[in-house]
Amino acid sequence: MDKRARKRLILVAAAALAVLLVCAFAGGCKKKNGGADESESPEYIIPVSVSASENAFSLRMIIRDCTADRIVMKVYNGSKTVGTVEQDISVTKQQGTNLTLELKEFNGKISGDASAEVLLYGKANADDKLNEDPLDRAVIQLKDYIVQLGADTVFCVVDAMSTEEKATLVTGYNILTEHDSPVPGAAGATAAFEKYGIPSILFAWGSAGISVEEKTTLYPSVSVLASTWNQTLAEKVGASLGRDAKHFNIDVVLLPSLNLQRDVLGGRNYELFSEDPLLSGYMAAAYINGIQSERVGASAGYFAAGSENTEKETVNVNITERALREIYLTAFEIAVKNSAPYALISSPNKMNGVDSSTSRDLLRTILRTEWGYRGFVMSVPNASGDAADRIAAQNDLSLPGSNSDVERILSAVEEGRITQAQLDACCENILRIVAKSNTFNERNGGALDAEGGASIAKEAASEGMVLLKNDNGALPATGEKAAIFGNAQIYTRVGGTGDGAVNALYSVSFLEGFENAGYTPDAVLKNLYSQCKDDPEGENPAVDARELSISAEEAARAAADNDFAVICISRQTGAGSDHSAGEGDFLLNDREALLIERVSEAFHNEGKTVTVLLNAGNPIEVASWQNQVDAILYTGLAGMETGTVAAEIISGKINPSGKLTVSFPVYYADVPSYANFSEEENEINYSEDIYVGYRFYETFDVKTAYPFGYGLSYTTFEYSDVSVSSNIYTDSLSVTVNVKNTGDTAGKDVVQLYIKKPYEEGEAEQSETVLASFAKTELLEPGETQKVTLTINNYSMRSYSEENAEWYVGAGQYSVYIAPSVKDTGSELLRFRFRVENRIVLQNVTNVCVPFETVETYTRSGENAFVPQNQRTNLALGTVASSDCREMGAGPEYAVDGDSSTWWESDGGCDESYHWLCVDFGEPVRLSEVWIRWKSVARPYVIEARLDETDEWTELARYTAAFRKEERVLTDIETRYIQIRVEAGGKCAVYELGAYE
Repeated sequence: MDKRARKRLILVAAAALAVLLVCAFAGGCKKKNGGADESESPEYIIPVSVSASENAFSLRMIIRDCTADRIVMKVYNGSKTVGTVEQDISVTKQQGTNLTLELKEFNGKISGDASAEVLLYGKANADDKLNEDPLDRAVIQLKDYIVQLGADTVFCVVDAMSTEEKATLVTGYNILTEHDSPVPGAAGATAAFEKYGIPSILFAWGSAGISVEEKTTLYPSVSVLASTWNQTLAEKVGASLGRDAKHFNIDVVLLPSLNLQRDVLGGRNYELFSEDPLLSGYMAAAYINGIQSERVGASAGYFAAGSENTEKETVNVNITERALREIYLTAFEIAVKNSAPYALISSPNKMNGVDSSTSRDLLRTILRTEWGYRGFVMSVPNASGDAADRIAAQNDLSLPGSNSDVERILSAVEEGRITQAQLDACCENILRIVAKSNTFNERNGGALDAEGGASIAKEAASEGMVLLKNDNGALPATGEKAAIFGNAQIYTRVGGTGDGAVNALYSVSFLEGFENAGYTPDAVLKNLYSQCKDDPEGENPAVDARELSISAEEAARAAADNDFAVICISRQTGAGSDHSAGEGDFLLNDREALLIERVSEAFHNEGKTVTVLLNAGNPIEVASWQNQVDAILYTGLAGMETGTVAAEIISGKINPSGKLTVSFPVYYADVPSYANFSEEENEINYSEDIYVGYRFYETFDVKTAYPFGYGLSYTTFEYSDVSVSSNIYTDSLSVTVNVKNTGDTAGKDVVQLYIKKPYEEGEAEQSETVLASFAKTELLEPGETQKVTLTINNYSMRSYSEENAEWYVGAGQYSVYIAPSVKDTGSELLRFRFRVENRIVLQNVTNVCVPFETVETYTRSGENAFVPQNQRTNLALGTVASSDCREMGAGPEYAVDGDSSTWWESDGGCDESYHWLCVDFGEPVRLSEVWIRWKSVARPYVIEARLDETDEWTELARYTAAFRKEERVLTDIETRYIQIRVEAGGKCAVYELGAYE
């Protein structure tokens, strides 16, 4: 259908149908959502198309959502009125109208640059005259008789554009490879169309600072910001970042990401708020509101279930509809409804077999229909899915853009695979944001507030670092002489790498921070470490020639000459890949472990303290070494003031108040997703289902090294006088609690409220506990008390029923506790209960993201109840193990002794065609899983089994490349022997081999 025919169809359509079409395809229904609520667009008038010449002016529009009696249109040449047309109408809130106003009588010719003003009037009551003040006003501007883009004219401009122009708009303007970028380092742009007054708007990555070539403020990573648990501070940081964006003429900041920290090995965890959807959603909403307070758009990513970083463009995530909605979409929903981000970034991966960027169910049914989102959706470079299919799903913009995508879209329109209405909807979504942008409204530019940004970055880092351990008041440190160990004292990690990396104005290392704080670093160590090189690959490998090996003698010398020791342990992280569970990453490498051991022994012999600064974007294993040291400060990637803040916390100038937003596991095998993360076959099952993070650890009683919500302070707090607004829940409850600083140092506390939902065996799965509310106190002086208000709402109370396709709040009794962390359940005075009298149905929806195949998920009870790894019996422990050869002191028995500090290692001098390690269970056993933790492996290998020594080996798994430190093979086999067989050509070593029924 051509444009002329489509116009005729709309003109003769019934008013109600016209309104429905605009709402469904163009998002025209006025809602405070999706970045539309701050626009200057008319409230009730929707101009749809305009045509003009020197002798005529015609405007078609829709009037809706109001009671109106007259419409007036005035046409101007500059300030001179050319003509006026008025028409009585009868519009109610229930019945809109579709009408056309034409100017037939006018004074002189209409200029090519004329404008029109449309005024809508209503009556005070049926007998009164029209109100003098109009209900609504819309303005239309022409240039050369062509309608120009404005807040009021989005639909008119799209109506005027050619199909090729529309296809060009939705594919972006490629400033990465095809065109010069007006701001070097920017990530993308939209196309400009001068004849319609449409400028190009610019995008840049920016989760912790504006990622362009010029230097700018580097704020703490999103995960550190979330660790403040301070929504006011998050908004403050967002506003500062927004001002930076305006300075660089950036209109939309790409990110923050609202995916959850599903696994501690996630390569982008530093860009994610937390493992909890409620905390992530509200912290993100505050951050986005801050950015957009400067009229800079934020684009939340990656929608949805995009936690993996390895092969993210090809991986397929299989997830139940309940887990998707209840866990992974809730953070997005909270942010959309509480901050209206200008844009969302679709996830580059597949979900349940469908490209997320082309999923109509995800992008249209859930996002736009159920949530009422009105911003635009974009895909990032290399995202899976076809460009035309994205248009059909209302994935409006494809970055970075290419001429080939334009041709594909034009062909798809011609072939009928996408309609003009679908293409129009995408253009309208984009242009609504363009019309709001700082570039369009000439608000960009201005000086970079370097001093103000640095101050805010420091404030956020001060509240975001988490004190994990402080035995016997080791901190604040006493004395001025500091022995600082570790390469990270110089090469301090202040931010992530990859596409979101920021060229910081400066960065303060740990060494510089201690010097600036007035400490005297040990001169010998300073000189030694100054000769170290950085690790460009981002991990400290098991054998690391660039990290110093400190002798016991040198540690003893430093202990004698200094007042205390600080050990700096770092991990780099960034785009492109996830972390590993092995040494130099989740685990310490040999030199790091030996460094902690030697320094701790030497300083403790002198009666002096040892503090570890954990400088990483992810939790690492701490359980094996934490008892050797006195204090641990988790700095995270805390921005350009990382070294300053760490030193001032050590000195006591800053009282730490950060709390963990992700659990620290004891072993990687304890992580709920450890068997289903970044798998080579590109199929990842979210088998843990709703049991993510602390929900898993609390429900299945798995011990953590440090729990969710945990963090120490230099002062103490006491909670009292809990009061709740009602003991019956209908749609929300208000809870107050008094928080008193009972120590002798001013400080802030994070008050957390958790609920336990009704659950009985055989009923719908429920987590043991769920975060329902949180709040951070003001800075409380010693003895000062603050009354804190917490709100329990439907986001924490609700559950999703796949059977009924509905959101509901279950009936029954709910238990509540207020605490400083998920594990600190507090006294009985901080506990209370309330009831839901009858099951409350909140929303009926449709199951639209059901996996193609059943996903086997963790359950609390029943025949297939999940048993965590640390609660299962390892049948390989203590069995007879043999091997083809061994290094001295590294025999096969060490692979089945349950000790991660010992291992079997092949002899490099063996000249066999392959190396092997075999376990004999002594009798036939039924196995469901075989697990290997490698110390080193660099050659292809197989895992095989046999029931009798005379049988042929049965292959269980084969690995030919991309070897991981841990492998888990699920099977169902009766066997007596398990063997690992490795091709010759290098040494290999196994920490532990496990086998489970």
